[in-house]
Amino acid sequence: MLARLPFEGHLIHSAWSGSGVRALEPMDLPDVIGHENSTFFPVPGDLCYTVGHAEFTLFYGDASPSMASGRVRESVFGVIDDDLLSFQQACMLTRLSGLRAFVLRFD
Repeated sequence: MLARLPFEGHLIHSAWSGSGVRALEPMDLPDVIGHENSTFFPVPGDLCYTVGHAEFTLFYGDASPSMASGRVRESVFGVIDDDLLSFQQACMLTRLSGLRAFVLRFD
């Protein structure tokens, strides 16, 4: 995952999963074929990858990852610990204002 960073693109609010935003662009990780550190119940600050869908999602509140076909298992690959409140507020704005640019990097 770290080799893929920085990863940048645009975030949109999740339609089916509750309090989460996802990258509009696919996060292509062809070497990732199975779930690792997986959950159906991400917590605020979880950075997740959806195996089989090349989807990167950030969760900022109550969430239950789902698609039209049903529940989705997420692989948690990182956590935002610092300044979680500011992160949550920025994600909430995505629900109201739409598409937002982002850069994910490891400093």
